Amino acid sequence: MTLEKPIQELMALMDDTILRQWTLLRSIPNHPRRIATTQLQAMLADIIGEVSLRTVQRDLNKLSLVFQIEGDQSKPQGWCWRKGHKLDVQTLEPATALTFNLAEAYLTRLLPPSATAQLQPWFNAARNISSMKASAITRWQDKIRVIPGSPFRVIRQIDSEVQRAVYEAVQTERMLEIDYLPISGDGEKTYPVHPLAIVVRDSTIYLVGRIRDYEDIRIMAIHRIAGARIMDQPAVLDPGFSIDSYLQQNSFQIMQGGGTVSLELRIDPQLARYLLEAPISDDQEITEAPDGSKCLKATVPDSVQLMTWLLSLGSAGIVLSPPDLRSRMKQHFAEITSGYEEIR
Repeated sequence: MTLEKPIQELMALMDDTILRQWTLLRSIPNHPRRIATTQLQAMLADIIGEVSLRTVQRDLNKLSLVFQIEGDQSKPQGWCWRKGHKLDVQTLEPATALTFNLAEAYLTRLLPPSATAQLQPWFNAARNISSMKASAITRWQDKIRVIPGSPFRVIRQIDSEVQRAVYEAVQTERMLEIDYLPISGDGEKTYPVHPLAIVVRDSTIYLVGRIRDYEDIRIMAIHRIAGARIMDQPAVLDPGFSIDSYLQQNSFQIMQGGGTVSLELRIDPQLARYLLEAPISDDQEITEAPDGSKCLKATVPDSVQLMTWLLSLGSAGIVLSPPDLRSRMKQHFAEITSGYEEIR
């Protein structure tokens, strides 16, 4: 890590020995990564000037008597913080500790496992600070919750080794061989994938990529990947691919029609107020009809998600146009009504 304050300011506060040893401690990586004494020497030269290798070795040996750092038997010797330890962060401000608390609670599933492992000592220290300092700001973690889009969605468990391989392949842009269990239930399939991105929707994490040499882009739920192996060859990437453009074009939805539809709904006032705060499209318009009801117009993807949303509205949102969508909705509600007829 780089020092937060300019070196000149630090030099006014510390003598050379303290600054040198503090810089060493901050430069030593977490287990199992290691850094050679020669690398530490070069790093010190860039920050405070030339330091002899013997001085670096002597500092490290002294520091190892006080801090949880260890050297190996390599030549040059490599150093790391012992497993589960890092530079003492007990001086974290409560607000910073809170940030680590919330990151641990809500972001660890999204981070590469290697990053989560490196952050673990900081998470541990932040929890200690939060428990020791019962300030209003640390109690904030008891006053905030993130609710998933569906209250009934169970978070799927992902094999840690599969997640590690998938994230690493995306990060390093290397091909991935996966054993995939499609939702169709056709049995496990094995194929190579050119990974492009990771997308999280609700509680599900997806791998976005191309299979074999096909041009079309596929989405694969990571919890359905039974095994994943990083391959030696680099992934073939489309230089023009943009995850933002991809999501904007298909909204990461299951398309069932021809692109988009010009939707018109008759909606009740309460739904109108909600949709004014959370529009369903950039071109959404809500006007008042002659009979006092509200009319919504918006261009939206013709997708399974659209049908699910419309069905969830019930009588609060009635489809007026397009006619084929209105017919589909009538058919859905007729089937639902027939399903609730009295059982004889």
